[in-house]
Amino acid sequence: DLVILDIMMPQMDGWEMLRRMELDPEMAGIPVIMLTAKTQNEDILRGLEGGAVEYITKPFYPENLVASVRIILEAFDPRLRQGWRENLIARRKRLMAIRWTKGK
Repeated sequence: DLVILDIMMPQMDGWEMLRRMELDPEMAGIPVIMLTAKTQNEDILRGLEGGAVEYITKPFYPENLVASVRIILEAFDPRLRQGWRENLIARRKRLMAIRWTKGK
């Protein structure tokens, strides 16, 4: 299983959906890719820290999304789930810090 989630949705935004998924024992382990027009570093970190394993901004290349889905499904072994997510969040934070530093 894998969920592709936008932030801007009718009735419930993606942040709330992600939060609810993390609180639901049946949904908490399902990997989530955020696919959204929100491109600010704060949004990216919020998504990753909120439980998403990938954050892709629009516009996007469909082949990149397909590759991300394939890699996540192949790598998302339930026994490794927590460590994998923590490593991914740490890696994303380092990338954001590098991008922020280069922008100055």
